[in-house]
Amino acid sequence: MRQIVKIGVKKKFISSNPMEGFKCSGGDVEVIPLEFWQVEKIQQKQFSVDRISEVRDAFIFQCFTGFAYQDIYDLSPENVVLVGPKKELACQAPRKDRGRRNGAHSADRRPTDI
Repeated sequence: MRQIVKIGVKKKFISSNPMEGFKCSGGDVEVIPLEFWQVEKIQQKQFSVDRISEVRDAFIFQCFTGFAYQDIYDLSPENVVLVGPKKELACQAPRKDRGRRNGAHSADRRPTDI
């Protein structure tokens, strides 16, 4: 949004940036990680709505792989590869640079770990 407004000012579509100096701050929030037993309880929970079960499965996959939400939905069959001397199945997906890291890297996760 900020970038669009800056372009609008630069191209003189608007006279000034109404968001200049605005800072959105939610403050510091303490994030308490789940205990393993809590993750297992979520994994075992049965839902009557298929979509909720898919969300549960995606969340559990994220817990065990460390992939971000968007990363798991960008996965395809080509991301499942054989690794190591035992040729174990692994999930390999390039992580996108979202401003938190320098460049992209790959993460290997074995589906059997989940």
